[in-house]
Amino acid sequence: MNLDDVVQNLAEQLDRSLVLYDAELNLVAFSAHDDDVDDVRRTVILSRRGSARAREMIHRAGAHRAHGTVVIPPDEKTGAPARVIFPVRRGDRLVGYIAYIHTGTPDEAAAWSRDALDVAADDLKELLYERELGRKRDLVRVNEQLTRVLSGDADARTEAANVLRGTRMIGASRTFTVLVLTVGPPDGEPSIEDRLALDDCMAELLRKSPSRVAGTVLATHAVAITPRRVNQERIAEHLGGEEFARLRAGVGDPREDLVDAVGSYREALVAARAAWLDKPTYGPVAKWSDLGLDRLLVQLPLDSLTRRDLPPPLQKLLAVDGGPDLVATLESYLDNACDAQATARDLVIHRSTLYYRLDRVREIVDIDLGSGSVRRELHTALRVATLAGLRGAR
Repeated sequence: MNLDDVVQNLAEQLDRSLVLYDAELNLVAFSAHDDDVDDVRRTVILSRRGSARAREMIHRAGAHRAHGTVVIPPDEKTGAPARVIFPVRRGDRLVGYIAYIHTGTPDEAAAWSRDALDVAADDLKELLYERELGRKRDLVRVNEQLTRVLSGDADARTEAANVLRGTRMIGASRTFTVLVLTVGPPDGEPSIEDRLALDDCMAELLRKSPSRVAGTVLATHAVAITPRRVNQERIAEHLGGEEFARLRAGVGDPREDLVDAVGSYREALVAARAAWLDKPTYGPVAKWSDLGLDRLLVQLPLDSLTRRDLPPPLQKLLAVDGGPDLVATLESYLDNACDAQATARDLVIHRSTLYYRLDRVREIVDIDLGSGSVRRELHTALRVATLAGLRGAR
């Protein structure tokens, strides 16, 4: 029998609608059900995965350590009813969970009910273990080929691209775009918790993608090659949830050939770094095509810069009392091409207030804001100060 058959047979014996998960709470199989489907079951079937809330409750109840039935109490936050969780083990190794709504009836505790679960678990444990091995083999293959197609070796990239296309690890397309996910600047080393967040986020993005995407988690970040343009709004919405709020994403420009996706990858890494260095400007997702001058600036050794590396006029302005207001005013003025009316509108101040602040800037640093070279120097220095985190530093 296969997994679906075992689950359906057990559901009929218990007269319950069942869901079967793997050890990571990915949906594996579910029994047939009538029209009255509870919201949790419907969400799991549609998303193919238990929610972060479900994982939290299962771990809190100790089901991941249990060797028998565990009852998860009703969830007041979501209104979900109580559920029976039966861990499926192969020896001491957890390979999955059987879950169904807990009705509180005496037959749920009867010996025949426990026997039915035990018999089904004997079949499921081997089927789930084989499935787990197959998924790990697939992940290793994807990881190997993605690493090669994003490497600097042209021959390796060509060979890997042929494997990815030939084995349908990635969908056919006229363009390929790289997405990078990070939990800090892409060159930083993630913690175990951060790596789990990357794993979960990448897995969910792959499940929700309408096309076949090749994605994996590397040493410091997650990466995916999509056979289409990346929907920036959809990624931002995905990262807006509590579970993935600490992640940031970078998106490179599309390439016409999979072999050339390495260029999009490099751009995505730079974009992800920009998203971390200036969250107010870019939000959770930054695209290479939107970076402008930041394409160059975020690749500077920003970590080693201090205020003494900034041009003297900006050093003086950052050091004075009232400096933050004056700095923000100067930046907005330069952003608006020295248009006083547009600047006052952006800052929501009267133009006379703007002129007073600009006079204070000229007085403090003794510069001519009418000079193009002065404006260029200050504007660039302000971006560097922001990206290097020097605006509030001393």
